[in-house]
Amino acid sequence: MKLTVLPFLLLLALATRAQVGIGTAAPDPTAALDIAGSGKGLLIPRLDSAQRVRIAAPPTGLMVFQTDGRRGFWYAVDGAWLYIPDKTRSGDNLGNHTATRNLNLADKLLVGGTGTSSGSNGLRVNAAGQVGIGTLAPLDMLHVESVLGTRVQVVSTTPYFAGYVSKSSLHEYFAGVSGNGNDYIIYDNNTASERLRILGTTGNAGFQTEHPHSTLHVNGSFAVGLAMGLVGSPAGTRLGNSPSGYVGLSPEPNADYYLLPAATSCPGRLYYIRNNSPTNAAYLSTVQGYIYEGGSVPNTAGAFVLAASGLTKTITAISDGQNWTVIKNGN
Repeated sequence: MKLTVLPFLLLLALATRAQVGIGTAAPDPTAALDIAGSGKGLLIPRLDSAQRVRIAAPPTGLMVFQTDGRRGFWYAVDGAWLYIPDKTRSGDNLGNHTATRNLNLADKLLVGGTGTSSGSNGLRVNAAGQVGIGTLAPLDMLHVESVLGTRVQVVSTTPYFAGYVSKSSLHEYFAGVSGNGNDYIIYDNNTASERLRILGTTGNAGFQTEHPHSTLHVNGSFAVGLAMGLVGSPAGTRLGNSPSGYVGLSPEPNADYYLLPAATSCPGRLYYIRNNSPTNAAYLSTVQGYIYEGGSVPNTAGAFVLAASGLTKTITAISDGQNWTVIKNGN
Protein backbone atom coordinates (compact mmCIF):
# COMPACT_ATOMS: atom_id res chain seq x y z
CA MET A 1 0.00 0.00 0.00
CA LYS A 2 2.84 2.39 0.88
CA LEU A 3 4.68 1.55 -2.37
CA THR A 4 1.54 2.42 -4.34
CA VAL A 5 0.81 5.76 -2.65
CA LEU A 6 4.39 7.06 -2.64
CA PRO A 7 4.75 7.76 -6.41
CA PHE A 8 1.34 9.40 -6.44
CA LEU A 9 2.29 11.72 -3.60
CA LEU A 10 5.58 12.54 -5.37
CA LEU A 11 3.80 13.49 -8.61
CA LEU A 12 1.25 15.52 -6.67
CA ALA A 13 4.07 17.44 -4.98
CA LEU A 14 5.77 18.16 -8.34
CA ALA A 15 2.49 19.29 -9.91
CA THR A 16 1.84 21.82 -7.14
CA ARG A 17 5.23 23.51 -7.69
CA ALA A 18 5.73 26.23 -10.39
CA GLN A 19 9.07 24.79 -11.55
CA VAL A 20 10.80 21.44 -11.49
CA GLY A 21 14.55 21.21 -11.00
CA ILE A 22 16.67 18.18 -11.71
CA GLY A 23 20.15 18.51 -10.31
CA THR A 24 19.36 21.95 -8.91
CA ALA A 25 17.46 23.10 -5.83
CA ALA A 26 16.67 26.50 -7.42
CA PRO A 27 15.14 26.03 -10.89
CA ASP A 28 14.98 29.14 -13.03
CA PRO A 29 11.60 30.82 -12.49
CA THR A 30 11.06 31.11 -16.26
CA ALA A 31 11.51 27.37 -16.85
CA ALA A 32 8.96 24.66 -16.23
CA LEU A 33 11.83 22.16 -16.12
CA ASP A 34 15.43 23.12 -15.27
CA ILE A 35 18.04 20.39 -15.66
CA ALA A 36 21.55 20.95 -14.32
CA GLY A 37 24.43 18.54 -14.59
CA SER A 38 28.20 18.39 -14.78
CA GLY A 39 29.55 16.39 -17.70
CA LYS A 40 26.08 15.20 -18.69
CA GLY A 41 23.54 16.20 -21.33
CA LEU A 42 19.91 15.68 -22.26
CA LEU A 43 19.21 12.54 -24.29
CA ILE A 44 15.93 12.79 -26.17
CA PRO A 45 14.15 9.89 -27.93
CA ARG A 46 16.15 8.37 -30.80
CA LEU A 47 14.10 7.04 -33.72
CA ASP A 48 14.83 5.91 -37.23
CA SER A 49 12.97 7.63 -40.10
CA ALA A 50 10.26 4.95 -40.28
CA GLN A 51 9.52 5.28 -36.57
CA ARG A 52 9.38 9.07 -36.84
CA VAL A 53 6.88 9.20 -39.69
CA ARG A 54 4.67 6.68 -37.90
CA ILE A 55 3.94 9.28 -35.24
CA ALA A 56 0.43 10.35 -36.20
CA ALA A 57 -0.36 14.08 -36.07
CA PRO A 58 2.76 15.09 -34.11
CA PRO A 59 2.02 18.11 -31.91
CA THR A 60 3.87 21.34 -32.59
CA GLY A 61 7.15 21.35 -30.66
CA LEU A 62 7.65 17.57 -30.60
CA MET A 63 11.34 16.78 -31.15
CA VAL A 64 13.24 13.56 -31.87
CA PHE A 65 16.72 12.59 -33.01
CA GLN A 66 16.67 10.59 -36.26
CA THR A 67 19.33 7.89 -36.44
CA ASP A 68 19.29 7.06 -40.18
CA GLY A 69 18.92 8.89 -43.52
CA ARG A 70 19.21 12.58 -42.77
CA ARG A 71 20.55 12.04 -39.27
CA GLY A 72 19.94 14.82 -36.79
CA PHE A 73 17.23 16.67 -34.92
CA TRP A 74 13.69 16.86 -36.29
CA TYR A 75 10.83 18.90 -34.88
CA ALA A 76 7.14 19.17 -35.67
CA VAL A 77 5.24 22.34 -36.64
CA ASP A 78 1.53 22.19 -37.43
CA GLY A 79 1.72 18.45 -38.00
CA ALA A 80 4.71 18.60 -40.40
CA TRP A 81 8.27 17.47 -39.65
CA LEU A 82 11.13 19.94 -40.19
CA TYR A 83 14.85 19.21 -40.16
CA ILE A 84 17.50 21.24 -38.32
CA PRO A 85 20.39 21.36 -40.87
CA ASP A 86 23.89 20.30 -39.91
CA LYS A 87 25.76 23.61 -40.20
CA THR A 88 29.18 21.95 -40.43
CA ARG A 89 28.20 20.00 -43.55
CA SER A 90 25.38 21.36 -45.65
CA GLY A 91 24.59 24.82 -44.32
CA ASP A 92 21.13 26.31 -44.39
CA ASN A 93 19.18 25.61 -47.55
CA LEU A 94 17.69 29.05 -48.15
CA GLY A 95 15.42 27.57 -50.77
CA ASN A 96 13.33 26.04 -48.00
CA HIS A 97 12.38 29.43 -46.62
CA THR A 98 9.93 32.15 -47.59
CA ALA A 99 11.10 35.68 -46.84
CA THR A 100 8.74 37.84 -44.78
CA ARG A 101 10.88 41.00 -44.88
CA ASN A 102 13.53 42.69 -47.05
CA LEU A 103 17.09 41.41 -46.91
CA ASN A 104 19.47 44.29 -46.10
CA LEU A 105 22.96 43.60 -47.45
CA ALA A 106 24.36 46.69 -45.65
CA ASP A 107 27.97 46.95 -46.94
CA LYS A 108 28.22 43.26 -47.83
CA LEU A 109 28.11 41.44 -51.18
CA LEU A 110 26.39 38.38 -52.55
CA VAL A 111 29.31 36.25 -53.73
CA GLY A 112 29.80 32.86 -55.28
CA GLY A 113 32.40 30.21 -54.53
CA THR A 114 32.67 27.47 -51.94
CA GLY A 115 33.11 27.35 -48.21
CA THR A 116 36.87 26.98 -48.60
CA SER A 117 37.25 29.30 -51.58
CA SER A 118 34.67 32.07 -51.49
CA GLY A 119 34.43 34.69 -54.19
CA SER A 120 35.73 38.23 -53.74
CA ASN A 121 33.57 40.00 -56.32
CA GLY A 122 29.83 39.82 -56.27
CA LEU A 123 26.57 41.68 -56.43
CA ARG A 124 26.00 44.96 -54.60
CA VAL A 125 22.70 46.82 -54.19
CA ASN A 126 23.13 50.34 -52.82
CA ALA A 127 20.63 52.46 -50.92
CA ALA A 128 19.30 53.96 -54.17
CA GLY A 129 18.48 50.52 -55.56
CA GLN A 130 21.35 50.63 -58.07
CA VAL A 131 22.79 47.18 -58.78
CA GLY A 132 26.52 46.67 -59.23
CA ILE A 133 28.08 43.47 -60.55
CA GLY A 134 31.84 43.44 -60.10
CA THR A 135 31.82 46.94 -58.64
CA LEU A 136 31.24 48.31 -55.14
CA ALA A 137 29.99 51.67 -56.46
CA PRO A 138 27.33 51.25 -59.16
CA LEU A 139 26.81 54.42 -61.18
CA ASP A 140 23.57 53.39 -62.85
CA MET A 141 20.54 51.20 -62.21
CA LEU A 142 22.67 48.27 -63.50
CA HIS A 143 26.46 48.63 -63.60
CA VAL A 144 28.58 45.68 -64.78
CA GLU A 145 32.37 46.00 -64.50
CA SER A 146 35.28 43.61 -64.95
CA VAL A 147 39.02 43.82 -65.56
CA LEU A 148 38.74 40.74 -67.81
CA GLY A 149 36.32 42.34 -70.27
CA THR A 150 32.68 43.04 -69.72
CA ARG A 151 29.80 41.33 -71.52
CA VAL A 152 26.17 40.80 -70.60
CA GLN A 153 24.71 37.72 -72.25
CA VAL A 154 21.06 37.29 -73.13
CA VAL A 155 20.65 33.78 -74.52
CA SER A 156 17.68 32.06 -76.13
CA THR A 157 18.04 28.29 -76.36
CA THR A 158 15.68 28.28 -79.35
CA PRO A 159 16.02 30.21 -82.64
CA TYR A 160 13.96 33.12 -81.42
CA PHE A 161 14.28 36.68 -80.09
CA ALA A 162 17.02 37.42 -77.55
CA GLY A 163 17.95 40.96 -76.59
CA TYR A 164 16.92 44.04 -74.67
CA VAL A 165 13.84 46.24 -74.49
CA SER A 166 14.44 49.96 -73.91
CA LYS A 167 11.36 51.81 -72.82
CA SER A 168 10.42 55.30 -71.69
CA SER A 169 7.05 56.84 -71.00
CA LEU A 170 6.86 57.79 -74.69
CA HIS A 171 8.43 54.99 -76.70
CA GLU A 172 9.71 51.44 -76.68
CA TYR A 173 12.42 49.70 -78.73
CA PHE A 174 13.79 46.18 -78.93
CA ALA A 175 17.44 45.52 -79.86
CA GLY A 176 18.96 42.08 -80.26
CA VAL A 177 18.78 38.82 -82.17
CA SER A 178 15.79 38.69 -84.49
CA GLY A 179 13.02 36.12 -84.51
CA ASN A 180 14.91 33.93 -87.00
CA GLY A 181 17.71 33.61 -84.44
CA ASN A 182 20.30 34.79 -86.96
CA ASP A 183 20.09 38.53 -87.71
CA TYR A 184 20.53 41.54 -85.44
CA ILE A 185 17.71 44.08 -85.46
CA ILE A 186 16.51 47.30 -83.89
CA TYR A 187 12.72 47.19 -83.76
CA ASP A 188 10.24 49.95 -82.93
CA ASN A 189 7.64 48.29 -80.71
CA ASN A 190 5.37 51.33 -80.77
CA THR A 191 4.98 51.41 -84.53
CA ALA A 192 5.59 47.66 -85.07
CA SER A 193 8.27 48.46 -87.64
CA GLU A 194 11.90 47.54 -88.09
CA ARG A 195 14.54 50.27 -88.13
CA LEU A 196 17.80 48.37 -88.68
CA ARG A 197 18.81 44.84 -89.64
CA ILE A 198 22.29 43.32 -89.94
CA LEU A 199 22.26 39.98 -91.71
CA GLY A 200 24.05 37.23 -89.85
CA THR A 201 24.98 35.48 -93.09
CA THR A 202 26.61 38.34 -95.02
CA GLY A 203 26.93 41.23 -92.56
CA ASN A 204 24.93 43.49 -94.88
CA ALA A 205 23.21 46.31 -93.01
CA GLY A 206 19.82 47.61 -94.02
CA PHE A 207 17.90 50.66 -92.80
CA GLN A 208 14.13 50.36 -93.15
CA THR A 209 14.55 47.07 -95.03
CA GLU A 210 14.65 43.44 -93.90
CA HIS A 211 16.57 42.32 -97.00
CA PRO A 212 19.70 44.47 -97.50
CA HIS A 213 21.39 43.41 -100.73
CA SER A 214 24.50 45.56 -100.28
CA THR A 215 26.96 46.17 -97.46
CA LEU A 216 24.85 49.26 -96.71
CA HIS A 217 21.30 49.44 -98.01
CA VAL A 218 19.14 52.45 -97.19
CA ASN A 219 15.49 52.10 -98.12
CA GLY A 220 14.67 55.80 -98.07
CA SER A 221 16.47 59.13 -98.23
CA PHE A 222 20.18 59.44 -97.64
CA ALA A 223 22.13 62.53 -96.54
CA VAL A 224 25.80 63.37 -96.07
CA GLY A 225 27.41 65.80 -93.67
CA LEU A 226 27.06 69.46 -94.55
CA ALA A 227 29.33 72.44 -93.81
CA MET A 228 28.57 75.83 -95.34
CA GLY A 229 30.34 79.18 -95.35
CA LEU A 230 33.77 77.80 -94.45
CA VAL A 231 36.24 80.72 -94.44
CA GLY A 232 39.89 80.11 -95.29
CA SER A 233 42.98 81.43 -93.56
CA PRO A 234 46.61 82.22 -94.44
CA ALA A 235 47.71 79.04 -92.63
CA GLY A 236 44.97 76.94 -94.16
CA THR A 237 41.56 76.04 -92.73
CA ARG A 238 41.40 72.26 -92.26
CA LEU A 239 38.48 70.48 -93.85
CA GLY A 240 39.06 67.67 -91.37
CA ASN A 241 37.33 69.80 -88.75
CA SER A 242 34.17 69.68 -90.84
CA PRO A 243 31.96 66.65 -91.40
CA SER A 244 32.70 64.39 -94.33
CA GLY A 245 30.33 65.23 -97.17
CA TYR A 246 29.45 68.54 -98.77
CA VAL A 247 31.63 71.54 -97.90
CA GLY A 248 30.79 75.03 -99.15
CA LEU A 249 33.80 77.35 -99.21
CA SER A 250 33.62 81.13 -98.74
CA PRO A 251 37.12 82.38 -99.59
CA GLU A 252 38.03 86.02 -99.00
CA PRO A 253 41.20 87.97 -99.89
CA ASN A 254 44.10 86.76 -97.69
CA ALA A 255 41.74 84.15 -96.20
CA ASP A 256 41.41 81.75 -99.09
CA TYR A 257 43.65 78.78 -98.20
CA TYR A 258 42.23 75.34 -97.23
CA LEU A 259 43.76 71.99 -96.23
CA LEU A 260 42.49 68.47 -96.73
CA PRO A 261 43.37 66.19 -93.79
CA ALA A 262 46.19 63.66 -94.10
CA ALA A 263 45.02 61.00 -96.54
CA THR A 264 46.48 58.28 -94.31
CA SER A 265 44.18 59.35 -91.48
CA CYS A 266 40.93 58.87 -93.41
CA PRO A 267 41.07 56.18 -96.13
CA GLY A 268 37.92 56.23 -98.24
CA ARG A 269 36.75 59.65 -97.06
CA LEU A 270 34.79 61.59 -99.65
CA TYR A 271 34.32 65.36 -99.91
CA TYR A 272 32.12 67.33 -102.30
CA ILE A 273 33.76 70.78 -102.29
CA ARG A 274 32.29 73.88 -103.90
CA ASN A 275 33.68 77.39 -104.07
CA ASN A 276 30.60 79.46 -103.31
CA SER A 277 32.34 82.77 -103.94
CA PRO A 278 31.42 84.40 -107.29
CA THR A 279 34.70 86.36 -107.39
CA ASN A 280 37.43 84.84 -105.19
CA ALA A 281 39.38 81.68 -105.94
CA ALA A 282 40.01 79.09 -103.20
CA TYR A 283 43.32 77.25 -102.83
CA LEU A 284 43.32 73.64 -101.67
CA SER A 285 46.27 71.60 -100.38
CA THR A 286 46.66 68.66 -98.01
CA VAL A 287 48.32 68.05 -94.64
CA GLN A 288 50.01 64.91 -95.97
CA GLY A 289 50.32 63.24 -99.36
CA TYR A 290 49.63 64.62 -102.82
CA ILE A 291 46.58 65.76 -104.76
CA TYR A 292 46.08 63.94 -108.06
CA GLU A 293 43.92 65.74 -110.61
CA GLY A 294 42.61 62.54 -112.16
CA GLY A 295 45.88 61.77 -113.96
CA SER A 296 49.02 59.90 -112.96
CA VAL A 297 51.03 63.02 -112.05
CA PRO A 298 50.36 64.68 -108.70
CA ASN A 299 49.90 68.41 -108.32
CA THR A 300 53.31 69.43 -107.01
CA ALA A 301 53.45 72.96 -108.39
CA GLY A 302 51.26 74.39 -105.68
CA ALA A 303 47.79 74.27 -104.26
CA PHE A 304 44.89 73.04 -106.31
CA VAL A 305 42.75 76.01 -107.38
CA LEU A 306 38.98 76.06 -107.06
CA ALA A 307 38.11 78.90 -109.42
CA ALA A 308 35.13 81.21 -108.96
CA SER A 309 33.65 79.67 -112.13
CA GLY A 310 34.36 76.92 -114.58
CA LEU A 311 35.31 73.23 -114.29
CA THR A 312 37.07 73.55 -110.93
CA LYS A 313 34.39 75.51 -109.08
CA THR A 314 33.00 72.24 -107.73
CA ILE A 315 35.14 69.13 -107.23
CA THR A 316 35.02 65.69 -105.59
CA ALA A 317 38.02 64.68 -103.43
CA ILE A 318 38.58 61.04 -102.44
CA SER A 319 41.29 59.63 -100.13
CA ASP A 320 42.90 56.32 -101.13
CA GLY A 321 44.74 56.09 -97.80
CA GLN A 322 47.92 57.68 -99.17
CA ASN A 323 46.89 60.57 -101.44
CA TRP A 324 43.86 62.50 -102.63
CA THR A 325 42.26 62.20 -106.06
CA VAL A 326 40.26 65.19 -107.37
CA ILE A 327 37.46 64.86 -109.91
CA LYS A 328 36.42 68.07 -111.62
CA ASN A 329 32.66 68.44 -111.67
CA GLY A 330 32.18 71.89 -113.17
CA ASN A 331 29.30 74.19 -112.27
